[in-house]
Amino acid sequence: MARFTLVALALAGIVHTGSALTLGARSETETLHRRWTPTGSSDNSNECTPLELIWFRSAAESQARLGLLGDPMYSEILKYEPKASAYNVIFNEATYEETITNFLGGQDATQWINKRAAQCPNQRYVVGAYSKGTLGVHQMFPAADVRPRVAATVVIGDAMRIRPYFPPAALNSTWPSNGERTLSQPCNFNDLICWPGGTDHDTHLFGGYIGQIPALAKFMIDRYKENKRAVFPNAKGIMTNLNQVLSSKDVPGLLKNVGNLLNV
Repeated sequence: MARFTLVALALAGIVHTGSALTLGARSETETLHRRWTPTGSSDNSNECTPLELIWFRSAAESQARLGLLGDPMYSEILKYEPKASAYNVIFNEATYEETITNFLGGQDATQWINKRAAQCPNQRYVVGAYSKGTLGVHQMFPAADVRPRVAATVVIGDAMRIRPYFPPAALNSTWPSNGERTLSQPCNFNDLICWPGGTDHDTHLFGGYIGQIPALAKFMIDRYKENKRAVFPNAKGIMTNLNQVLSSKDVPGLLKNVGNLLNV
């Protein structure tokens, strides 16, 4: 089994003390910006966008932004979907036992995506995380009718690839999105945090992954486009809308309704 050193864990924002993990604390006073739009930070949670990035930064990173990899990831996504928004997952700075109940923002992300999905029935989601933030993704459980709208999951430097501390039963065995095709789990060779037997902490730092961000963003966008072509409303909603479309004599309105049904 791969072993972590305290130095490496500290670099990732994790320090192991006895039976618990202590999260790296932030020393600066910061303003938490939860949601971002193309025009900057926003608290307007009622604004529906076609795509939202839900990002788990490493817990030692500034909460004022999406993080060292989250910011460039969002910038890349905006190149393909200029109206996309982003959500900065809330972290509870505390000591967590190894059972990792509601670990690192998983509960916050779950509540947020379920709320947003109800507000914005045509919105799609991509989930991303870096370093310790990836552990929160393992505790994110979208509602059954929301999960199909999560187009992609990207976890960068995920410690759970080698499960060094946590019993498997404590973890979510699935992902927020459906199927291996929607998952990207990059880990640099010899990364001390995520590579089995890895010994190099430098490869885990954000500089080792920043060059992969454009390709990872493109992966998210490709899965998003595929997801948009799928229809995920409930069966009752489909039949109601179909009846309205078929009974309509307003051709422009009919075409518009068909477009809404197909989410195009």
